[in-house]
Amino acid sequence: MTKLQKMLHKIDGEDDLIEIVHVVNNIQMGGEFTLCGCAIPDSTLETTDFKRIGEEFDGKLGECTCKNCLNMVYFCKTMN
Repeated sequence: MTKLQKMLHKIDGEDDLIEIVHVVNNIQMGGEFTLCGCAIPDSTLETTDFKRIGEEFDGKLGECTCKNCLNMVYFCKTMN
């Protein structure tokens, strides 16, 4: 299982919010960040333009909707 985290993100120049599912980086910093570098515990829409929704959960990599998290996964898979 993969640890995932839902987050709300502001879209640049718009009032709309979108929900994105990130992969939690449990290798570094005690799992406080996503693979793409979003800080999970201290994020707010006012200061970082994103915030977490609920707690992290077990899921499958296919549930991740963050392109930057997925790019990191694919990059690591190509390393020999």
